Amino acid sequence: MHFSLPLLACSALAQSPIPPPQVQPSAGGEQHQGPLVPDEPPALVVLVVCDQLIPDQLDRLAPWLDGGLARLWNQGRSYRKANLSYSLTETGPGHASASTGCLPSRHGIVGNSFYDRNQGKAIYCMTDASVRALTSTGPAESGTGSSPHYITAHTLAETLLTADSASRVFSVSMKDRSAICMAGPAPAWAVWWDKTRGGFMSSTHYGGALPPFVLEWNTSWRERASDWEWTPSFKDDPTPLGTAVDDRPGESPYGAHGIRFPYRLPKLDPEVLAAADLEAAAAHLKSLASEVYGYPLGDQFTLQVAASALDALELGQDKHPDLLAVSLSSCDAIGHSFGPYSWEVTDSLLRTDDALGEFLDLLDERVGRGRWVGVLTADHGVLELPESLQARGVGAKRIDRAERGVYTGAITRALEAAHGVKFKLKFNGRGFSMDPLEVTASGLDAAMLRRTMADACLDAHWVAAAYTLEELMGEEEPSSESEVPWLELYRASSYPGRCLDVVLRPDPWVLMSSGRGTSHGSPYEYDRQIPLAFLGSAFPAGFSSAPADSKDILPTLLPLLGLAPLGPIDGRDLLASPVLPVPADR
Repeated sequence: MHFSLPLLACSALAQSPIPPPQVQPSAGGEQHQGPLVPDEPPALVVLVVCDQLIPDQLDRLAPWLDGGLARLWNQGRSYRKANLSYSLTETGPGHASASTGCLPSRHGIVGNSFYDRNQGKAIYCMTDASVRALTSTGPAESGTGSSPHYITAHTLAETLLTADSASRVFSVSMKDRSAICMAGPAPAWAVWWDKTRGGFMSSTHYGGALPPFVLEWNTSWRERASDWEWTPSFKDDPTPLGTAVDDRPGESPYGAHGIRFPYRLPKLDPEVLAAADLEAAAAHLKSLASEVYGYPLGDQFTLQVAASALDALELGQDKHPDLLAVSLSSCDAIGHSFGPYSWEVTDSLLRTDDALGEFLDLLDERVGRGRWVGVLTADHGVLELPESLQARGVGAKRIDRAERGVYTGAITRALEAAHGVKFKLKFNGRGFSMDPLEVTASGLDAAMLRRTMADACLDAHWVAAAYTLEELMGEEEPSSESEVPWLELYRASSYPGRCLDVVLRPDPWVLMSSGRGTSHGSPYEYDRQIPLAFLGSAFPAGFSSAPADSKDILPTLLPLLGLAPLGPIDGRDLLASPVLPVPADR
């Protein structure tokens, strides 16, 4: 790690108003270069998704980044203006778009959870009652597992294995939705962290027993995690690089550890684990397994399993191109509690940079430098802590549970006043859903009810717009020209049968939160901004300010692999796009 050349880093996004999104932004005055196609397809594609990573982190921390994040961002072809082109910026949609080349309106994963209109209830995007959880001890006897059941587009993994059954695919993350969305339904392996028992798990969708190398790795995690102390790895003051002071208003405490370093994982007691009281032993183990997820160890463990897969599956070792998909979740897990400019996120990213650097060095050694292609991106951005924004004069606001309850009551009363029927509305923070049985029993037109709701929704001081199901499905035109670009983003996050009755667009800087910490999920630039970079012989080093999106990853990689998409896609091949030369001081 380097400690020099302090940067002036502040969030420009947090200090300027939010303009309407551009539906078709111009590429600007870049120099054009045609596509560069290597003589041979890459032996291995490595997709790295760093959850909740924003480009500003890579730029402001540049003096201290000298590992994998820095290599992918600075030595490859990076797109400095990349943005997601849909409204509901969450983990599930972000990973699915990166792996399918499609918008949520095509791949179907419109949110981490979504309202299923057929069932009349919210559904987790990976839930599947037809499969079981798969742990080190084998398939679970009961319960619901996770699978790509709801993905309705073809992933890169699926495309690769359809063309060549001898290719191999492995996907790993701390989150099931991240690992699964990158693998999809392909005959591959997707594994994720087991928050109950620890170690990595999967589901019976992918097989009847975990791969031997995963089983072996799972035997050693306890010793590495038990009683692990998290202290800052940096020695110098990080504030000149744009990191905020430690211990800020709005940060969410890490259990009994508070909001200030150091933090420590629970210590396992061998006697408790070996005791006859199985429930007590299981609870004791869970106390550690559940917390690993929120520490920098999560990324380290993910990369260790990825390295094990590299060797065990002999990825990139023959003429059949392989895919290794790695989603790093620590930045997101920590960022939700402390915000993107916290000491904790800064330290976590520095540790991830080091670990990822070692992993990329291993790829050079095992596969060969120039024989693998790397991609770096994120699934979404993030809002800075509202309290920090307020201190800088930005009108950020938290909408707590009580205010949401008052708001739901107001919309309920507006419907009753207009139509004489009292409906039981559900508000999930994004918008409202009506009970379809109640609507049918009322004999009233559902579209009319939705319009009444949408109009009433605008009375709240924190709501910028409200869209009905008919508007989201393209059956009605937007209310004004100014709403066209915003509605395009919301339509891109809408899939038939998976939409609320009315969806809200809150004002900028509004966070649905009863407590502390922060989140994402809005259509504003701070949540849609992502890093996007490609590293490999086909990609000339340099940066571009041309429009780019994670949905462009698949159509950019497929020509290098000599493949065509299996179905319609929304992205485009970025290799044919303009690129700026590398600045002399870079």
